[in-house]
Amino acid sequence: MKNIFKYIVTVFLLGVITCVYGMDKVFEGGVYDAISNSGISGLTIKLTTPKSKGPQQQITTTDEKGEFIFDDVKNGKYMLEVCQGLTILHRSVVEIDGNAMPFRILLKRKRQ
Repeated sequence: MKNIFKYIVTVFLLGVITCVYGMDKVFEGGVYDAISNSGISGLTIKLTTPKSKGPQQQITTTDEKGEFIFDDVKNGKYMLEVCQGLTILHRSVVEIDGNAMPFRILLKRKRQ
């Protein structure tokens, strides 16, 4: 009986270690109007890995609060683009290290 218990505990501990150390990071943020500070919904957010790591792109859209989230993101530098249709509204390089606060983007409206 002791051997079964040790086996169960070992499997449990290995599972916890795998979950903690094998997890990819979550990268989250929001896009806001620079004047009103309100979230902008329906924008396309693209997160692209550097070409040296093999180009991969994740795409999501901002929700009703202007917020977005990417799951399963590995540490490193990425190109972040905010688009409305085919128009790029914002482009920057972001570094994801797992300790960052939510990324905040402020967009200024063009004068009509």
